[in-house]
Amino acid sequence: MLPTHGAFERTSKSSMANLISRHGRHFTFTAIVYCMMLLIFTVFTIAIPASYFFIHLEYQQGQVDSEGDVNADFITEKLEENPGWRITNAGLSRFVTEDVVFKSADWSEARVIVAANGKQVFAKFPKHPLAWPVVSHRAPIKADDETVGYFYIARSLANIAYETCAIFLVSLFGSALLVYALNRFVLRRLRLLEENLSHRARFDVLTELPNRREVIEELQRRLARNKQCLTAVFFIDLDKFKAVNDSFGHAVGDEVLKASATRMRSCIRDEDFLGRLSGDEFIILLSLNDGGAVLNRISESICNAFSLPQVCLGHEVAITVTVGIALAPDHGDQAEQLIQRADTAMYAQKSTRNSGWKVYHPAMTDKVNHEVHLRARLKQALQRQEFELHYQPLVRLLDDKVIGAEALIRWRDSETGALVSPLDFISELEYSGLIVPVGEWVLRTACRQVMAWRKTLPNFHIAVNVSARQFIEHDFVDSVAHILREEKVAPGAIEIELTESMLFDEELTNSKLAQLKHIGVRLALDDFGTGFSSLGRLASMPFDVIKIDRQFVGKMNAGERERLVIVSIIALGHGLGMTVLSEGIELAVQRQALVDLGCERGQGFLFSRPIPAETFYANYVDCERPLLADGGVVADAQK
Repeated sequence: MLPTHGAFERTSKSSMANLISRHGRHFTFTAIVYCMMLLIFTVFTIAIPASYFFIHLEYQQGQVDSEGDVNADFITEKLEENPGWRITNAGLSRFVTEDVVFKSADWSEARVIVAANGKQVFAKFPKHPLAWPVVSHRAPIKADDETVGYFYIARSLANIAYETCAIFLVSLFGSALLVYALNRFVLRRLRLLEENLSHRARFDVLTELPNRREVIEELQRRLARNKQCLTAVFFIDLDKFKAVNDSFGHAVGDEVLKASATRMRSCIRDEDFLGRLSGDEFIILLSLNDGGAVLNRISESICNAFSLPQVCLGHEVAITVTVGIALAPDHGDQAEQLIQRADTAMYAQKSTRNSGWKVYHPAMTDKVNHEVHLRARLKQALQRQEFELHYQPLVRLLDDKVIGAEALIRWRDSETGALVSPLDFISELEYSGLIVPVGEWVLRTACRQVMAWRKTLPNFHIAVNVSARQFIEHDFVDSVAHILREEKVAPGAIEIELTESMLFDEELTNSKLAQLKHIGVRLALDDFGTGFSSLGRLASMPFDVIKIDRQFVGKMNAGERERLVIVSIIALGHGLGMTVLSEGIELAVQRQALVDLGCERGQGFLFSRPIPAETFYANYVDCERPLLADGGVVADAQK
């Protein structure tokens, strides 16, 4: 459900990949280069020789036209100068043969004078017929403003044709070399690039699995092909993957994704399809020809495959999966619809806070819609400042004196006006990520409150719960330090409570805890005994307070074994130099037993429920009096 460094990376290459169509409907880079090569070949082998030939043809035609007109005018002038001459006159014949008219004629030209009646008068031809191509011109000869004959001139352009052929051969050879070079050094690489981009357009770069586009197309093909059997869509999400990225870095996160893909591939059959949808979301497509037995077996196999930790880049990472399943045609016959409903089933399973798998049911849609609506209302609640803090006293058990308070969030819903229990919205805050800004508001509000109350009680402190989602943020310590500086909070005035389950990475946890201690924050280990922590790891962590979970306090009078659990926790805390605080004290006998066992502090309904700041101030700060235990039992939830 969450994007990763490898999921949405390399966007420029992905954008280029989108230019490639697997069905050939768009131009590809190779096609463009082929067109360029064809253009180059055409220009070099046809356009250049043709241009050379026609330019010279035009020039020679102009030369022939000019020379024919000049000679015809010259003969006309001679006839006018000699009135007795006729076009067949001997004087004209001598002039024509001995003067300039035929003097320049060579092997490539033919010159002819023809009388008006068509009779040839004079002619000079080369030894051999004029070779093609030939340009020619006919100019009229006049006498007394009458046309008495014509001067013909024809010229062979065979030499131009030979030169054009030579240019064509040279151009052909040159273009062939250029085309070869383009094909050898450019086109081959472009083909490889195009194949790579085409692959990237359909496959995930990191895991080499088919991407969302290919998943949808494959599902559409299966839906069209498998009319007689069920098609199952598995929507798989890696649980708490963002915590891995934030704790170990994106390099480890990428390795986790690749290792997870390998594990999933080992759980399916050869004919099944595995793809990566986005981020830490995967899709498996199954054809169920033999009913639901395969579905159950593969679902269990996938969940079991992630029961053991993965070792990635030297880090041991425990990742579980949540699987949602939709079936076609029972749950839809469109690819996007089936993926959405498989996602809904996965979300329904994830809302149980347990890994596992669940098949889609229409009722899940209503539940998801409710959660989406709740998420929107929570965003509005943060913007409209509908959250408020209630405070439960932290008591010194020897004299029942209030020495601090635990800040507990409540939501006064503007739509109903009711005070909403955190049990109804905390999980949604954590799942949606809103717990981070809400947690910052809680810390800032608690800081302001504790500094106000410290004017009356100088040693008073307030404990603030921090969720795992907040703690794994890379800037969590910086955010806490910034708020403490802005609110001018004295050292020791704020205590941060962490649960055992949050401390999964010893090196990272110790580093953050040390930084928190450095900025003057007290540290409490909440719900101790419920997370199966390593005692060796606990000894290395700088906690000030260890809190005994209420389930142990509630059972402490049930028998000797239960009592010994409390004794062991108190001894452990004292041995590590920590103050011990018991949660959930509801009976005076419990309080007295804890005092006898050496427990210094406690909290619970025996002393007070969580109450608004104004009431807390009036009851416990302004008067600074010890609490009087009433010995009553309250069965409601404490927080």
